[in-house]
Parts: sequence; structure tokens; C-alpha cells
Amino acid sequence: MFFGLKAVLKNAFAYKRLFFTASIISLTYAIISPLDSYFFGRFIDSLGKNINSSWLFFGHAIPEYVSILFLWAFSQFSELLINKYRVLSSIELSESVRISYMSKIAGHLFRLPLSFHKSHKMGEVQEKLSTASRS
Repeated sequence: MFFGLKAVLKNAFAYKRLFFTASIISLTYAIISPLDSYFFGRFIDSLGKNINSSWLFFGHAIPEYVSILFLWAFSQFSELLINKYRVLSSIELSESVRISYMSKIAGHLFRLPLSFHKSHKMGEVQEKLSTASRS
């Protein structure tokens, strides 16, 4: 198990910038994700309050529930947008590492002596490598 993890981390080290970007986006998502529940709860609470409570917005009094509803909608939109980029950056990182790993294995197979290729069925070798790259 640790041999496989070591190989993956060795190949992932080449993609530090992509790993850092994916980590920052995931951290941002983890911070923003609970905000929609918070604002929705505040919205429900504001509906039970005095209808005259309001927030000042550019000199205009806006009912508190409307203001919180806009904040909730903005947090929902932000969460969806950041989640999209979080998923895309994770896929890009994982596929880049997998492709790098597979190309190094292919290079190694080409450098093996002819006796290895005569004694092993390449379809089986290829299936094992393909299975290992997906794990």
C-alpha cells in the first residue's frame, strides 16, 4: 500500500502549482459552503421578526428579510461557482498525475529486455497497469 502511495506522491510532486491551486479552491469552498445554511436560517428568523426591521443600503431602508434573501442567493451562487472550479481542478490534477504515471510506466516497459516481453503476455501486463492507474 505504501509503495503505491509513494509512487503517486512522487508523480504528484511535479504538479505543485496545480496541487496548490486545487487546495486553495477546496479550502475556499469549505469556508463558503456553510454560509448558505447560515443565511437561510437568518432569513427564516427574520420572517418571524417585526416587519419594520430593516437594513440601510445606500441610504435606502430595505426590509431585513429581503437583504438576507439576497445574501443567501449570493452565497448559493458563490458556492456553486467555486464547487465547479473545485471539481475541475481536482480532475485536472488527478488526470495529470495519472497520465504522468502511465507514461513513465510505458517508458519503463520499452526499456525492458526482449526476454521479458517473450515471457509475459502484454495484454495481461497492460491490464494490470491500467487497473493500477485507476486505483
